[in-house]
Amino acid sequence: MTRAADHAELWLAIAAAMAMSGSRSARRGAGRGVVSLAVTSAVTNQVAKRVWRRPRPRFGSVPLARRLSRNPTSHSLPSGHSASAAAFAVGVAMENPTLGLLLTGLAGLVGFSRVVTGAHYPGDVLAGFGIGAAIAVLGGRLVPPIVESRLPTADPLYVDTPARPHGEGLALVVNPAAGSGTGARVIDQVRRELADAEIITLRAHDEVETVLRTAAERAEVLGIAGGDGTVACAAAAAVNAGRPLAVFPAGTFNHFAKDIGCADPTTTIRAIKEGNATSGALIKPFDGKRPSSRYSPMRKEGAIGLGTGGDNSNGAKGDWFEGVMTSAYSSDAADDAVQANIVSVYGQQ
Repeated sequence: MTRAADHAELWLAIAAAMAMSGSRSARRGAGRGVVSLAVTSAVTNQVAKRVWRRPRPRFGSVPLARRLSRNPTSHSLPSGHSASAAAFAVGVAMENPTLGLLLTGLAGLVGFSRVVTGAHYPGDVLAGFGIGAAIAVLGGRLVPPIVESRLPTADPLYVDTPARPHGEGLALVVNPAAGSGTGARVIDQVRRELADAEIITLRAHDEVETVLRTAAERAEVLGIAGGDGTVACAAAAAVNAGRPLAVFPAGTFNHFAKDIGCADPTTTIRAIKEGNATSGALIKPFDGKRPSSRYSPMRKEGAIGLGTGGDNSNGAKGDWFEGVMTSAYSSDAADDAVQANIVSVYGQQ
């Protein structure tokens, strides 16, 4: 054991295996462990051993079977092997506690082997453990580890809902602007397979929240075909109205639809036809203090940037017109007011 830990070869081999693993926390732990080990080795050998010039245990007092093949010539306090072992184990534990726990046991064996072989006194080993762990902890304060959030999981709760072989009672709201025309394809498929469903197409001047709320109130099932933003609005409307939500993926990424197992419209249509619905409690992904004092949430405010070029300068030339900022789609009155202002300056074209 003590020979394997010479020149940190044991820890570097373990770090290499962790780096090639598929676990992100293991890869981060390998990097943090190696950096902690390197700093600890420099502090121990170049500073601590020169401050405490403690001689090694007498080589002849160790039984021949336990002796090292070569008597170490550096000072005894602290144990460099033990310091490096503790630094690596604690560094890994900050990113992956499970691996860190296993490596802590291995580090303890390395420290024990240094005493058994007569390379160090027990106090040397304990001092090395303390120095290595302290440096790893200090590194964690300077560069906080990444805490991976995990959402609570539970088996789905199946809800008793009637089968709708022709889509009766379904009000499907479609955002045709989402997903580069995917919404139109969803409309065609729903019309073929759920002939009795009501299809509502969002128009440019519609208030999305109002359309969804109205559809949820009069329907037995609220359907939505759009991107993640539109789906989020539909989810709120369905919750408020107490209606099941049928999600048809029609956006670019469709994170919501994929998370609930509806990666394609055919899956959603089959669930409606068969009356296959599940229910789950709404949860908060995170509710606690910020991960570190350096973390600051992004603050964005609405703004209209005037410029015809991308260099953020005021040297570009172009024609300027008036505009309007709204929280959603602009109203007809706002559009007419902007148009009237343009006409008053430039005349009717």
